[in-house]
Amino acid sequence: MVKDKQNDIVSIAERMLKAFKHVQCFVFEKDELQSIRNTIRKIGLYKHVRVRLVDPKYPLIYIVKPNITECIEECRRKAEEYILTGRVRDELKKHFRIEYISQCRNYCEHEKVKEIIEILKKFLEGRKSGNIS
Repeated sequence: MVKDKQNDIVSIAERMLKAFKHVQCFVFEKDELQSIRNTIRKIGLYKHVRVRLVDPKYPLIYIVKPNITECIEECRRKAEEYILTGRVRDELKKHFRIEYISQCRNYCEHEKVKEIIEILKKFLEGRKSGNIS
């Protein structure tokens, strides 16, 4: 039974790795929700990802995506700092704020996906070399 759970965790980790490499998220059905959450905890991804419904219209489909909440706040703070220090002309402030936050958010999401991929790779490499955590 324990061996099956470990195999499930490895199998889910492999699926997640493939998904994050290709589409920067992982989509799954509700019947896997508990297994996915357990895998996220076991691997150490809890602070790095968010598990949410894809859309309230589809209550059976969930998504695991990068958690960039802290990063968004940092992007907003930096945009405001640039504006307040006079680095941006008055007529460009609104456009700058929108563009800067959007680009910063995309960069953060990209970096977070790279972190998630590395964590998944290290976990799987540890499993293949015989380390059991």
